[in-house]
Amino acid sequence: MSLFVLYLARGMDGGAKATFDFFRSYMAVNAGCNHHLGVIFKGWDQPEEKEIALNLARLCNAQIFDFIDDGYDWGAYIRIMPYIDSYDEICFLNTFSRPLVNDWLRLLSHALNNTENGPIGAAGATGSWESYLQWPNANFFSGGIRQRLKFFRNYLRFKPYPNYHLRSNAFICKKSIFNLFSKSLKIPKTKFDALLLESGRKGFSAFLLGMGYKLIVVGADGSSYAQEEWDKSKTFRSGGQLNLVVSDNRTAQYDEASLVDKIRLRTLTWGSSSGPI
Repeated sequence: MSLFVLYLARGMDGGAKATFDFFRSYMAVNAGCNHHLGVIFKGWDQPEEKEIALNLARLCNAQIFDFIDDGYDWGAYIRIMPYIDSYDEICFLNTFSRPLVNDWLRLLSHALNNTENGPIGAAGATGSWESYLQWPNANFFSGGIRQRLKFFRNYLRFKPYPNYHLRSNAFICKKSIFNLFSKSLKIPKTKFDALLLESGRKGFSAFLLGMGYKLIVVGADGSSYAQEEWDKSKTFRSGGQLNLVVSDNRTAQYDEASLVDKIRLRTLTWGSSSGPI
């Protein structure tokens, strides 16, 4: 089995510091299994910062790719496929991802290949039940036609809550499966297009579920959590996030939030499910 870790290093919008933080973490913790690191560079407007990041990538013996700055993270994930034909598994990490624990990659890969309870389509560091689709409120029928049309358009694009999907900050899958999903996709043009690929009815998670695969969230304790158990996994916006394998800017946002905001964010993600904040 050959494993490719793909890190997206986008320099703009705070990405330079995030990239430096990623390499610091990547070198500090043991991935726990053999792999090849690839780094996509895009969106760097400060040559000095990019050169530092390039040197860090070279220090990690990474294969370096330069892409144009479009398509968000999913665009980079789609565009890289022809360049990495010889690998069996691919682990995707976005700019703000940061491995936290030793064996982080081994844990993800082991969960992907543990088929005791059925075939696994992808394993991620975090998942969510959140849906972009908002159910109509009391003013729905008294509101304008635009409001109603927006709801029905979104209903065709997103499943209602609970909308099971793995977050794109850190997940692993078989390369052949991702090829099958992405081969006919266009590069996303807007952030909404990228959201559709992450959590829409035609997104990657929905594609896997439709093929009969399971989605798994992996904890730092080595446990694998089925989609119905994600709110109890202590990974994303639950249980103090004490079981995270890979962090990102959204997990950091939750860590830094006030109690009121933590409750709001948790409710958006998990609804009224019980469990520690």
